Amino acid sequence: MNKNQCIGCIERDVEKIMKYATGIIVISPDGTLKFIENKNSRLGILAVIGPADPSDQKLRPKEISKLNFNKALLMEVGLGAGKPYHKAKGINKKKHQPFISKRRKWFSLTEKQYKLVMPFIFNFIIEKSLDKIRGWKLKGFSYSSVTILKHKNSKIISRKTYKDYLRGTRFAVSPKDDFFIKDLISIAKNNSQTLKQIRGLYYFVEMELRYFLKKRKPNSFKKSETAWLIKEEIKKMSVPLRGYILHKISEEKKRPVYNDLVDVFGTKEINHLPVKKEVPLFFSFDGVDIKIAIPPKRKYKIKRKRSKRDSLTFEIFPHNLLTLEDLEEYENEKKRRRNERRKRIYGEKDHLLSEFFPHNLLASEDLEEYEDKVPF
Repeated sequence: MNKNQCIGCIERDVEKIMKYATGIIVISPDGTLKFIENKNSRLGILAVIGPADPSDQKLRPKEISKLNFNKALLMEVGLGAGKPYHKAKGINKKKHQPFISKRRKWFSLTEKQYKLVMPFIFNFIIEKSLDKIRGWKLKGFSYSSVTILKHKNSKIISRKTYKDYLRGTRFAVSPKDDFFIKDLISIAKNNSQTLKQIRGLYYFVEMELRYFLKKRKPNSFKKSETAWLIKEEIKKMSVPLRGYILHKISEEKKRPVYNDLVDVFGTKEINHLPVKKEVPLFFSFDGVDIKIAIPPKRKYKIKRKRSKRDSLTFEIFPHNLLTLEDLEEYENEKKRRRNERRKRIYGEKDHLLSEFFPHNLLASEDLEEYEDKVPF
């Protein structure tokens, strides 16, 4: 590709974004921002267009290494199913409309441009996420039936109940946007969900140890099913958090099997939570959780070769920004679904729930007649 072809590609990428993207942030050479929103967009992308830094030569082709550009595609954030820089069919594609070709990641935001643009980008994607979950019937929540096991008088008692969990909305970004990913990781490490996991895990470990030590000897712990269960649950956490959970377990329960427990946890005690990275100053939404979505490991072989993973997906949970009306709608929808399920399972037997027993209203004559008819 020669110099003129490269310049043509850059101009076409900007034209595509201006025409098809959902939202465009334009940075002028003097540093002012302008936001453009396409109402009939075909590409689920929030893009940043602005002057390219001539000193940034990491991603550029050699043919344009010394050129300056006042308008270049600096960044893309995929909204929902949209992937940055990918070829796309387009939203609501009609027969006569062509596919939208891929764009090129040849330029990046400078640190100054990043600080200028990022507050707006985070506010935009969180508002998009909030609008999306408000449109769902269950308002970004979901529930499933779970079985709770309890030990009582040396017996295991089980009961079924419903447990709520959160459903977030997904976004994607190119792994070459270093500033954005660093801040994304620092925000994800400050999630409120991590503290709930820690509390739940050390309660679980204490319960398992209590009932193991009642029935079996401490020297059989390492090869026991209890140790295997604890190891399976604890491996989901990072090593520093495992050490903190081990510290939180009461001395009475961990002393008899302490050495084996250290082997199971893979670390010694840590008496403090790991130091959190500072959340970026522009991130003003307290309690909004962001989680980086890691794809599950595949247990089967892939016959055909896959393309390299060229986007990083993250999930946003803006549920603390929902209003009381939104939460009431969720509770009403949940009750309606449960009632439908009950009718589907019990069918005609459901009328037993509405039977009345007005025996206290019977007259004395009725009671005497009853007693005369009873044969004992």
